[in-house]
Amino acid sequence: MKPTVRAFHDDIGLLNAVSKLTSEGVSKDGLYVIGHDDARMDCVVGDADAQPHDLSDLVAERYNGKGEALRSLLRSFGFDSDESGDLEEKLDGGELLLLIR
Repeated sequence: MKPTVRAFHDDIGLLNAVSKLTSEGVSKDGLYVIGHDDARMDCVVGDADAQPHDLSDLVAERYNGKGEALRSLLRSFGFDSDESGDLEEKLDGGELLLLIR
């Protein structure tokens, strides 16, 4: 079953959505954040070299990717080629994606 996808232009909206979902009992193992911009992702989710931000404790994984690597990742979540392309366009437009399983 494909995860539900929510797109966010603003980091605060993403943080609020994840906090709400986890407070409603959604497991961190069912939440994934995908973005194109490494610096923005590090700011929102934390990185391995810095203190993790709150969100890193609330999501299973974060992914940065572009091109075929990203499309392959999206297909691994069950999205077909057209859907993967549509999601990649959202990322190209600066959005962050939250996948909810």
